[in-house]
Amino acid sequence: MDLNWILGFIEGEGCFSIHFGTRYRLVYPKAILQIGNYDKAPLEDTKKCLSEHQIKANIYRVREKRPHHSNLWLLNVIEGKSISRLIELLEGMEWHSCKFDTFKLWKDSILLVRTRPCGKETLIRIVEIASKMNSMTNRANRNRVWTKEFVESHCFEDQFGRVKLNV
Repeated sequence: MDLNWILGFIEGEGCFSIHFGTRYRLVYPKAILQIGNYDKAPLEDTKKCLSEHQIKANIYRVREKRPHHSNLWLLNVIEGKSISRLIELLEGMEWHSCKFDTFKLWKDSILLVRTRPCGKETLIRIVEIASKMNSMTNRANRNRVWTKEFVESHCFEDQFGRVKLNV
């Protein structure tokens, strides 16, 4: 499979996003590339080609109650060395859509995501970048929308500089 085909697949069906998860009230943002398709075969081909470049991807079927999502398959590349390799791979390619602007914002946010500990000001900067890219609803709680105002009013830094939710 050709890398330009994969780039076209990403431009057409891909989504660069930052998800905000919480565990034990600790807030952790993570970068994700997600490609959705109703046919699993192109996702398998994409996964195989990405693995040749040491990029780990996962494929899973969406389990939703809505009938139109019942046959949807997703390929995910999640934060880590795979994301770094994916960025290196995609940076040198010739893009043909406005998704390149989203890719640049996503890449900038990854540098902030990797800041440890991720303090409140850093989280606010990540949220501001992500707001230009995608909807920022938390997967665990779809009613929580991550905005600067939400972080300022519902989050605090602990003694280690990590951001936690006020509960």
